[in-house]
Amino acid sequence: MAGFSKSERLHLKKDIALLFEKGEKWNSYPFRILLTVEKDSQDGQEIAMLVSVAKRNFKKASDRNRIKRQIREAYRLNKDVLYTHAKDRLSEIGTIKIHIGLIYTAKSKETWELIQNKVRKSIQEICQKTI
Repeated sequence: MAGFSKSERLHLKKDIALLFEKGEKWNSYPFRILLTVEKDSQDGQEIAMLVSVAKRNFKKASDRNRIKRQIREAYRLNKDVLYTHAKDRLSEIGTIKIHIGLIYTAKSKETWELIQNKVRKSIQEICQKTI
């Protein structure tokens, strides 16, 4: 799974609203992570992710876009752990829908290595919470 297709992006307003209203939330610097897990969804296995960088912290759109690209790339490189875990869970409970929100909360641009390590750690935390 090398790509990051549109079906893997969380873009429906109702899904985003549900994620922010009822999702489980925790902080893992430089992210605030939101997670909703629905069992027995009729769509089959679905894992979708949302990335957000606050305009308040980064005035230039180019800075926000660069951070979002780095986060998406780190997720793309490390998502196989999450998909493997979801497939194992899928065989146990039927179908599963996981929506993830990664909100960048740092006030400065962090290094690529830190972002990648923290995304990897966040994915592992998500796997633990979906057990």
